[in-house]
Amino acid sequence: MKADFSTSIEIMCRRCTERFGTDIATRIELQFYPTEKPHQVEPWLLDVGERYYSAEVIDLTEEVRQALTLEIPIWPLCSESCEGLCPHCGADLNVTHCDCYKPEVGSSPFAALVDILDTSKRAVGK
Repeated sequence: MKADFSTSIEIMCRRCTERFGTDIATRIELQFYPTEKPHQVEPWLLDVGERYYSAEVIDLTEEVRQALTLEIPIWPLCSESCEGLCPHCGADLNVTHCDCYKPEVGSSPFAALVDILDTSKRAVGK
């Protein structure tokens, strides 16, 4: 059996902590075989997509839940241009701009390399 599933979910943006909706979709591919004792199945067969049933109705709830859970984004963003929250006052920088945080010029650990680069250019005569 092959089946496609999709749903809409609401998740929280990792930068600004606002909730937003998104769609997720997945495809599952399983083989079902009849058996009289479905609880005595080798666990490794479940990893390769083999399932067993003993009734006339096959419940796919757990398989669909697991497949859709794997499609939830690990680092969800409400938009690529989301500016997030101010690390000092917590203001949502998508809505307002605060004056409490200004990144220091040269605060990067690589800022010292700029001076070295300038010195080497002067030595070469550029």
